[in-house]
Amino acid sequence: MQNTDELRRRDVAGGRLPTSSNARARAFTTPTFPEMFEAKYGNRHPPFFSGSLRDAFGEARVLQKPLVVYLHGEGPSSDLTCREALSSSLFIELLETHGCLFAATWSRSREGVALQRLLQLHAFPCLLIFIPNPIFANSPPRDPNLNWLRAAHNWLHTALQGSWGEAEAASHAVGAIDRLEELQQICNEKQEALRQTQILRREQEAAFEEIQRQESLRLSLQREEKRQQEQELQRRQQEARRQEQKRAKMQQQQQLLQQQRAAAAADFKAQDEECSKLPPEQRATICLKLACGKRITRIFSSSSSLSLLYRWCGCVAEYCEVRRQLS
Repeated sequence: MQNTDELRRRDVAGGRLPTSSNARARAFTTPTFPEMFEAKYGNRHPPFFSGSLRDAFGEARVLQKPLVVYLHGEGPSSDLTCREALSSSLFIELLETHGCLFAATWSRSREGVALQRLLQLHAFPCLLIFIPNPIFANSPPRDPNLNWLRAAHNWLHTALQGSWGEAEAASHAVGAIDRLEELQQICNEKQEALRQTQILRREQEAAFEEIQRQESLRLSLQREEKRQQEQELQRRQQEARRQEQKRAKMQQQQQLLQQQRAAAAADFKAQDEECSKLPPEQRATICLKLACGKRITRIFSSSSSLSLLYRWCGCVAEYCEVRRQLS
């Protein structure tokens, strides 16, 4: 039993994981890098990211933290790096303190080969430090369409290849952390400038709308004032026409009245001449007592009709009214 466990431990450390602990002769599967690391170098290491590199880039974008990727090669340099640099208390504490993500895989893995070709890596072990682009406030934190290889190309900050140690890894990690803070500060300043610009634009739009409202109100008041002036002018013109028509009508009435008076005076004069020729027995004297107490008399022919008498009374009444108005 002890021999079987020892063989299984050696397989894991060598990069193979048996599918069954009872039959070493069965097919072996490749262990994960964290399993291999702990089996070969121990449990002292930065916390490994449990997903794929694609997931690691997506999580780094969400958390806005640096992503440190370790590509493990073959040979004594990689062993030395794992035993010293990756197991360093300084390196581990630095990544944990600043919340950096740490992912590791073999250089010969599918994702490792993709990074080699993309970034033209030639020497291993390799430590890659990526800085995610800052996210603007209106951007979704998680992008389901994120292309992790494109992100790797755009986010790359440091690529340590070949022989490197604890000091270099920690120094470049600190530089990446500082650079990320600078980028976030720049992003915050841009967002603040954009926010101020939007506020200024809204204020300008509000001011412009207020100007338009005031101008519209002014034009509306002008139109209303003009309409009232036109109505007043029209009313005055209509009143002037009515007054003119009234004056014309009064003039016509006065002219007609004057003509009627002249005709009545001529008739009464002719009648007076005829009455003066009549004998006394054919004449009659009519006396009217006026409201003012005065009396007025007139001689008529005894054959005169009542209409002539009424006509004379009307003329007397009109004469008295005119005298009253003039007095």
